[in-house]
Amino acid sequence: MDLLIPFRMAHKMNQKRINVVNKVNSTMARENQCGVFLNCGREFSVASTKAFVCQVTVMTLVAIWFAQNKNFNATKKLRNKMIKELKMLSSNLKKTLDNVNDKSQEIAQQLTGKRHIFFMGQGIAECIAKEGALKMKELTYLHCQQIKLHDLGNNFFCYLKKFPESPIIIIILDKQPDKMQMIEEVERLQGQVNFMPIIVTDIKDKTLRERFETFSSGRVFYVQRSGFALSALLCVVPLQRLAYDLTLALGYHPDKPRNLAKELTTQ
Repeated sequence: MDLLIPFRMAHKMNQKRINVVNKVNSTMARENQCGVFLNCGREFSVASTKAFVCQVTVMTLVAIWFAQNKNFNATKKLRNKMIKELKMLSSNLKKTLDNVNDKSQEIAQQLTGKRHIFFMGQGIAECIAKEGALKMKELTYLHCQQIKLHDLGNNFFCYLKKFPESPIIIIILDKQPDKMQMIEEVERLQGQVNFMPIIVTDIKDKTLRERFETFSSGRVFYVQRSGFALSALLCVVPLQRLAYDLTLALGYHPDKPRNLAKELTTQ
């Protein structure tokens, strides 16, 4: 209902509408002019998980199609690279999940007494941080918020002073242009205020990994490397898994969060 109203308004205004939907016989699927089906199967969980991954995957395919249709030769190599990475995505998702399962349960136990959890990512990883914060707050009922790097040295610093040992989940990608600035800023902050860093990264460099292990006290999730955009997408796996494990650790039912309906049916 929340999407159907603006969807129909766009039709009245003679705007072209392209849908990315999962349910074949849904109202939006029947009324659309063109679109793409996710084909990811039914989402049983109220706090959606696989829909996010599938939507990003499908939109990546749509972007590749538009580039091919326009015959942009400048992006041909990049398109071919993205297609190869997309073919490996399913395998990389499984490997990432296998890698983070035990670590997620361990870290979830350390978070059981926390009131606030923060998520930080730069550039494309900022969207992943927002998804992680949303999933965590939906399931655990804690205060979860996405923050930016420059917030660390400004108003957020005072917040950490008031609530020491607050967890900050930091997404650092290997292809990220400002990754060293981000690492140095987090290390600098750690010398001034007491907080709990949790790292999510695809970096394979041994020196940097040792650095992460040291300043995070071993709280590091390693995901498969799969190019810039898809490595960022893989980072959502440990965030969703951690939300699930923390929910269980707090004694809540992850598939039945309170005050959260599967569909909005009223306006």
